[in-house]
Amino acid sequence: MESKPLFPRLETPQTAHIRASYPTIEYLENGYVADWLKERCDQLLELAREERSGINANKLICGAVLTTGFFLHALSPLAPIGVVFGLVGYIHGCFIDASRTGSFSPLPFVRGNVLDLAGTLGNTELREASSNWADEFEQLQHYLSLRERKEYEFLNAHFALLTDYLTQVEPLKRFHAYRWILDSFIQFKAIPTTEQINAHMTLVQPDLRINNNLLNALDEHRAQIEASRLEANKAKFIEPQPIKYISDDQLYSGSSEKSLPFPQNSSSDTPSPKTLLNMSLPQRANTIINLLNADGFKIDEVIGSQIIAITGNQRGGKGTLAGLLTILSAADNSALKVEYFTAGIDIYPFACNLHSALNHNGRKADEADLLVARKLLQFLKKLESSEPYSNKNLLVVIDEAMRLLSLLEENERSEALQFLLSRFEKTGATLILVLHASNLTSIAGKETGGLAATFKAGINFIGCQTQSVSIGALRKMNVASGAYFKANPNNFGEPIKGGELGSIPEWLKTKLHPGNNQPDPVRSLLTFFPELHQDHNPVSIPEREKLGQIDDISRLELALLIEQPEFIDAPKTEVDLGVKKDLSDLALRLLSFFDNAKNQEPKLLADLKKKDELRLEGDIKLITALSELVNAGQLIFDGKSSWRKHDW
Repeated sequence: MESKPLFPRLETPQTAHIRASYPTIEYLENGYVADWLKERCDQLLELAREERSGINANKLICGAVLTTGFFLHALSPLAPIGVVFGLVGYIHGCFIDASRTGSFSPLPFVRGNVLDLAGTLGNTELREASSNWADEFEQLQHYLSLRERKEYEFLNAHFALLTDYLTQVEPLKRFHAYRWILDSFIQFKAIPTTEQINAHMTLVQPDLRINNNLLNALDEHRAQIEASRLEANKAKFIEPQPIKYISDDQLYSGSSEKSLPFPQNSSSDTPSPKTLLNMSLPQRANTIINLLNADGFKIDEVIGSQIIAITGNQRGGKGTLAGLLTILSAADNSALKVEYFTAGIDIYPFACNLHSALNHNGRKADEADLLVARKLLQFLKKLESSEPYSNKNLLVVIDEAMRLLSLLEENERSEALQFLLSRFEKTGATLILVLHASNLTSIAGKETGGLAATFKAGINFIGCQTQSVSIGALRKMNVASGAYFKANPNNFGEPIKGGELGSIPEWLKTKLHPGNNQPDPVRSLLTFFPELHQDHNPVSIPEREKLGQIDDISRLELALLIEQPEFIDAPKTEVDLGVKKDLSDLALRLLSFFDNAKNQEPKLLADLKKKDELRLEGDIKLITALSELVNAGQLIFDGKSSWRKHDW
């Protein structure tokens, strides 16, 4: 058996002690940035105190030996030797003290320059002023080495900013980032900008010298603390559901929707839609919730926070759980308004105010999703400007949240994330986020702005998993397992200890999804709430709708939908000056941009935004003004993404 090669060492014998002189680096890499920096700052102060105490003790002992030897030199022949050693030690202590502090203090435990003290003799006021001026911490840091003194000054002056910077750095690179920022501060007396830090850290590889066992121990300990705080009862472990095998005929039968019979071995408590339809919606909702809890699926613990993040892999059942929560919430509260934002067109048929690609039928997938993303951004801005806690009857569901946020521009995405991370709860609304991600950094990255810890503590992270289903002799397909758990806020794929939430029971799998012919709990739940069933048909925008009667987002959509021939040579016509007078100020500025363009080629929106005065206007206003120019006959739109003048 071949032995594994030894892990090569990076340190030299001269530098091996450096990392050991810092607080345990694994804490910094694991996310305890503020705690680690505070510990380092306290460590430097303690090093300074130890150095000062050692120097004072040296002067005291050597001074005592010198004095004793001087008075006893006639009694012992060894006394002169003690005088010599005491004098050398005393001079050495005074020299070290003076070299560190820049002041001459021959008496131990007497702080300040003795020459300055002598200059105040006979003047009480001057001596008191000199004594009050001395700063204890400023004097103490002089006992550090030059680099340690600069490091203490750096930590003391920029603690909050440094915490923010290092929190956004990728784990296993934070210690390198700390030392690099410190070196820049010592050399240039300034901290690098975020752009410089990001550019440098892309060139840095993760540190392989980190002790992974310590990292895992920290994660486990933190998970235990969170579990003990969140869990009051003993954990209940649910047996996993058996894998169901389906045939090709079932998978590709072409049926739009199928039903399965209720389980034959179900208990007498298994609900039937016929027996519950005579109840009111709230009664039905409470009955279903109680039955789910009785069958081991703790649906009430999922709705344990104002913000719920459902995370996991693709096809893991994230949208299924979001649909179940939405239906039960709407049934329990008839006044609840549901705003549902999602990318794509795979939509469950339950009642809500839907914002998806179905609202932009006929558009390309990316274009439709971009319109949904901008609609989401406008909605969040309007929600942020509302009165605090005035939206208690509002449920916001953002499905495919990463996809929608990725389509926004960087400043817009940062604005949306900052609102969701820190200020959403003040609106009073409830938020369900469906995230295809493994951790918070992969969602927000540097846009979290140091708010990751607050975000993790304020919401419920619910994880889910997929299972493989056979669809043939050698073919398999991933489908939702139906099992859910409370996820580790630092790693969404790991459950916290005691965080199992159970699995969706069999009686909620009577309907089949029309796409994959797998059991569909959402459509099954709707059989108990037929009042909440709603088919979401594609919505088309009227071609002759006037721009003056719609909002900014609709103007954006209509502007992109304006049908124009692709650069057909139009006859040159005289421009009506009266039309120019009716144009808005922004439209006139855009027209001037096109008139003065040296390069007479079709212009994209990005070309217009290269001018500072136009970039500040925003995409919606620019496209609205461009539509105004197209309607006025001043410009030609190619029907996709560019505009040009008639004579180009």
